[in-house]
Amino acid sequence: KRPPTEYTNTLRKDSPTGSVLTSTELDRSYVHTYKRSDVEQFTVVFDPVTAKMRVYDIEGRLRYESGVASWDTNGSQIAANSDSLSYLSGLTKEQIAATSVADATFFVNKTKKVRQDQSTPSNPRPNEGLIYVKKADYSKTYKATVLSASGTVLSTGSDSTRDGADAHHATDLRTSTISLTIHNQLSLTSPFVKLLADEQPFIVIENPLADFNIRVADDTGGTSLFGHKDAVATFTELPKYCFDGFTVQVNGDNQKKEDDFYVRFTGSESTGTWKECPAPSRPNAAIYHSLESSTMPHTLRQNDDESFTFGVETWGERKAGDEDTNPFPSFLDNEITDVFFHRNRLGFLSGENVIFSETASFFNFFRTTVRSLLDTDVIDVAVSNDSVSLLKKAVSFSEQLLLLSDTAQFNLTAGTLLTPSEVAVGLSTTYETDLSVSPVSSGTSVFLAQDKGAS
Repeated sequence: KRPPTEYTNTLRKDSPTGSVLTSTELDRSYVHTYKRSDVEQFTVVFDPVTAKMRVYDIEGRLRYESGVASWDTNGSQIAANSDSLSYLSGLTKEQIAATSVADATFFVNKTKKVRQDQSTPSNPRPNEGLIYVKKADYSKTYKATVLSASGTVLSTGSDSTRDGADAHHATDLRTSTISLTIHNQLSLTSPFVKLLADEQPFIVIENPLADFNIRVADDTGGTSLFGHKDAVATFTELPKYCFDGFTVQVNGDNQKKEDDFYVRFTGSESTGTWKECPAPSRPNAAIYHSLESSTMPHTLRQNDDESFTFGVETWGERKAGDEDTNPFPSFLDNEITDVFFHRNRLGFLSGENVIFSETASFFNFFRTTVRSLLDTDVIDVAVSNDSVSLLKKAVSFSEQLLLLSDTAQFNLTAGTLLTPSEVAVGLSTTYETDLSVSPVSSGTSVFLAQDKGAS
């Protein structure tokens, strides 16, 4: 036996008193329910044929219709809208997935491949180099040369300190004096730009068109004058201050790229800090750090005035590292097959991978730093099986997550916290299931449908 059904209301469309939603329209629609509180429970009905989304409250009253308006419980219009649902149009209800988190309901088009946003190069910077006088000594020569990308010498600047026989020779040991002399002797024509700050021991050279190189030499075995173009060996080789926006890669182990990172100076020439940043785009070498929002899941949001809106979201971009140290999530150039919420993370299934957002930051799928692996960082792991197992459904139960393919079931576990270092995925069972019927979690069990053939 089961509890009886009770007639509550007739579902309307176009307005709270409009025409009745037909059984044909309802049968072809994707239906999602969610609960914000005991009094705020909603049913979302999306008709992919007409590309119309409607929201009904627990009493069956129409509260929102895309492209029309939102209404309150009395049927009075709150706000009109022109929301477009082209992201979900032309699908069947089996090609749509949704989950609700707080005031947002995430909708996934299972046939849409996620793309990289290549509309504008990310973090654009000119070709830039740095000449830095770290220390000075008597009777030493400091020389800096700017060369073309092919190695042709374009200009050279140098300075030699005196022997210190007289007390006034100590003025030669000012690193800012040496940098000023080198700067004045470097004869570079447009489009080169030379930047020199007052009383500072560094020179920045920029070229927005052509690449170039810097070569330096000193009489102390390369420990006093440094020239950096694109990368530095260690962070300590950089000056305390620099020009705002100057960006450079810091190399770690020369044999691997996993410990490389990028820093950008933020501030003025005499105050500011170096901060970790993503790889810069240079002239003729564009780099992209964002996902194309139109190909990512869209959201239905309930606003403060109780109206609803549907549309694209701003997804977090890569803010540190590059494709080697902080790659795009594995759903890039693939379809997302399910969306879910688990242990304060938004999760996606794509291919054989399960991908979690940063903890409590549901729109970010990149690491926030590449210097260390944080417990809150994104998680992207693949299931392990002797055959291809394309994941299609995820179900939370008993503090675990069940990942389902058509022929296998996997159990994702973690410790007290769900972290990148503790997450594990293991094969649980190998039942053939019909995932066109959504699995249902009840207590410590999950019920799955099987196709038994004709009755």
